[in-house]
Amino acid sequence: MLLRGNRSGEDLWLNEGLSHYAEELGARLFLPGDSTTFCYFIFGDLYNSVQYLAAPQSHFLVDTVGVGGLANRGAYWLFVRFVVDQFSSDTSRSANNVVTRALDRTNSLGTANVTNVTGTPFATLLERWALANYVSDVPAFTAPPELRYRRWRFRSDYQTIHNSCLPRVAQPPPPFPSAYPLFPASGDGSAITLSGTLHSGSGSYYIAQQAAGAVGFTLLFSNATGFPLRASLAPRLNVLRLQ
Repeated sequence: MLLRGNRSGEDLWLNEGLSHYAEELGARLFLPGDSTTFCYFIFGDLYNSVQYLAAPQSHFLVDTVGVGGLANRGAYWLFVRFVVDQFSSDTSRSANNVVTRALDRTNSLGTANVTNVTGTPFATLLERWALANYVSDVPAFTAPPELRYRRWRFRSDYQTIHNSCLPRVAQPPPPFPSAYPLFPASGDGSAITLSGTLHSGSGSYYIAQQAAGAVGFTLLFSNATGFPLRASLAPRLNVLRLQ
């Protein structure tokens, strides 16, 4: 994608995120009536998103070089889809296009482009998106509006795509789960010990279980030697109470 006025190309992650979102829009043109063509258009985006959500801690969202692996592309699409859902007046195609056209018709690139169009700090959008990926339609919890996808209900939609589209798109079909692939590890909150690599725009998920009335505890967010992470990394710890 080139920006209007023949300026520099958009950053890889946002460029490809918009491209994959366009595939989704193309797919929706064939419903109702032509579910086979719908499957051909949409299956790749959902397949990529499965690869990302199965191990988000291992992949980037904010990626600026190369072509992006399938899991990374799943993250690109999911983030653009989330931004469109959050900043469109409704779920119609015309309302959605207002957001994507604003992202196209700009002098800005990447994270600055998203911030300018949405009027929201990019770090804030990342926090909301990361939480939405787990809680948007999690059972027995009503996510606040800023933590929801509006066009997809992934926990049920993955099963629908698994049952309806796999026989149409490939023989033999590629691996595609019938259940939502994001399964955070869980355990006693006071016993949390996690380590890993921070990938730009992504992170790890963990469900910390805390009994009612239990003594509070402190989480230490540090490097491998116990010292604070460099401020230039802009590390973030997002916590949401589910019960």
